[in-house]
Amino acid sequence: MTKPMQAEQQQELTGPFAVVVLNWNGGEQIQQCVRAAMASEDLDPFFVIVDNGSTDGSDNIVASIIRRGVVLKQERNLGVAAGFNVGRSEEHTSELQSQF
Repeated sequence: MTKPMQAEQQQELTGPFAVVVLNWNGGEQIQQCVRAAMASEDLDPFFVIVDNGSTDGSDNIVASIIRRGVVLKQERNLGVAAGFNVGRSEEHTSELQSQF
């Protein structure tokens, strides 16, 4: 298990970056997650939201909140590993690279 970094070990996050988030009927939790990541005035992450077959409308809610990013709607719940693989593959597409 990885230990959290101590304050003196933490480095300032600089440059463009993507945040990959997996969602399945996340409702309020996905909204809180995205808003927390966007809260810093210094950071403007590109979101790759993988919606794992949600039926609660959370995919549309999160799409209306993010400033930059994509929501990848899956037809069914692929599970955690496969869902993150979808997001990780999107992270390296030319479309995403052009955002930086």
